[in-house]
Amino acid sequence: MCLCRVVIMRKGLVRMKQVCRENRYTIRDYEYDSKAVSQAQAVKQLHAKEQHKALIYLIQWCKTNFSELFQLWIHLKAIRTLVESVLRFGLPVNMCPSIIQVSVVVLLNCYYQINYINIYIYICFLLSILYIYRLHDLKIKIKSERFWAICIKN
Repeated sequence: MCLCRVVIMRKGLVRMKQVCRENRYTIRDYEYDSKAVSQAQAVKQLHAKEQHKALIYLIQWCKTNFSELFQLWIHLKAIRTLVESVLRFGLPVNMCPSIIQVSVVVLLNCYYQINYINIYIYICFLLSILYIYRLHDLKIKIKSERFWAICIKN
């Protein structure tokens, strides 16, 4: 617990300090200084400007170095694939690793097939929705095609 500020009458100051010390709180007296506050605000504005400059520099650096980083990441993935294949199938290495770019349509078709295979996940999801919300609060309609879809109408 952090107690930030307490305003007390002078009569209760000694008692309040005593109670706080008994409960292991540290009491610090504070005096308002307008010069210190204005200096702190100036320092805060200076740090905000420096942070903005550093953020712009960081964004530019990331834009220029992203392609190199991505190439190195793919290279590490290729090395990992090679090592795992050697550990699994042994030597000599008789394979041709390659990267395949799949179109969005084929990728969505794969997702639909996986969803069709794992239909119980959607059934559990539907049951959890029906358990949490009342059926008459939501108008839920189930379509039965190659895969299950849940349509919630407002």
